[in-house]
Amino acid sequence: MSFNVSLFSTLRNFTSGTLPKTQGIQRVFARVIDVCSDETHPDYEKFGKTLALNGIRYKPLNSSLEENPENTPFAYSSQVDFVRVPVVNEIVEVFSGPSNSIAESSYKAANFYSSIHSLWNNAHHNASPDLLFSSEEITIGTGIQESPSVKTLQPFTGDTYIQGRLGQSLRFAGFSHPDSTITSETDNGKPVAILRVKHETEDSGLNTTVEDVNLDDSSIYLTSDHIVPLQASSTKLDTYRENPPSALDSFKGKQIIIDSGRIVLHTSSNHLLLNSKLSIGLSGNTLNLDSREYISIDSPSIFLGSEAKEPVLKGDTAVKLLEDILSALSSLVTTHSLATPATAHVQLIAGSQGILPKIQSFKTRLQSLKSKKVFTE
Repeated sequence: MSFNVSLFSTLRNFTSGTLPKTQGIQRVFARVIDVCSDETHPDYEKFGKTLALNGIRYKPLNSSLEENPENTPFAYSSQVDFVRVPVVNEIVEVFSGPSNSIAESSYKAANFYSSIHSLWNNAHHNASPDLLFSSEEITIGTGIQESPSVKTLQPFTGDTYIQGRLGQSLRFAGFSHPDSTITSETDNGKPVAILRVKHETEDSGLNTTVEDVNLDDSSIYLTSDHIVPLQASSTKLDTYRENPPSALDSFKGKQIIIDSGRIVLHTSSNHLLLNSKLSIGLSGNTLNLDSREYISIDSPSIFLGSEAKEPVLKGDTAVKLLEDILSALSSLVTTHSLATPATAHVQLIAGSQGILPKIQSFKTRLQSLKSKKVFTE
């Protein structure tokens, strides 16, 4: 099987057949007119079903074509592993390249688009109005509302970061910066990663923003030698008899912090395990444990209460002792009730002598009622 290796074409000479030979690659900047986002879009069937997903209708800049999607060319997304879907009126770079016919006897060309051009260097969108049609109004897609308050992440020296359009970000950082909430000279050069979701509600999106663990909607911090100034919702640590853990906003070192309005850890078919070299601390307004079978707690010492000192009593052992005491008392009372005036003193002495050894046994057994590992206040 032979392949035509002349893969390049100028965009204006593009046809859906075999790619003609040219002297180089011409890439053009074009305005996004429409985006194929699902199977209900009219271009989904026309341009290869799943191949058409994230594909766009476009028109080259300075083109006088009307913005009717049916009259504009189509370009496939060139991105597979890291996809950034453009919105209407953003500017993208369009080029021609081999289509999925690459295994056939000759290459067939298709239009592709790559990166979104950063007109405003804004994470929310980089769309602009089409001034060729004397329009200063701008839309970024059906059902998509512009959010003027969404801010671009403030970059720090040496950062690698990813931003979403609505206040999501993933930052890989490590060098100190005066605007950073967690890096300083004491941990300069130590790696840290921050994943956060922030719904901006204040001032203009023209300003930059930095992560704030106490203000962001949800966040995950992975640190190596940093202090994360997290304000604790509950500071009660009374159960720690000694060596309580550092406060959330003062610990410096390697740690993972997950913060949100609600956190759910769920398993569908196996165990959920929490394992710690030191302690596992739970603090909140209430602590609720629900189980369909049983709750098992084991430790050399179990304290029920921050000032727990008194051993609890063993239930079955205590009941058995009380039953024996009641049985002895019942026997003594029975003897009393059956005593006759003539022989009462003899019967009472005999009954009492039978009880005295049992009382001594009861005293010995009292010590066994106390638990050696569970204590309460």
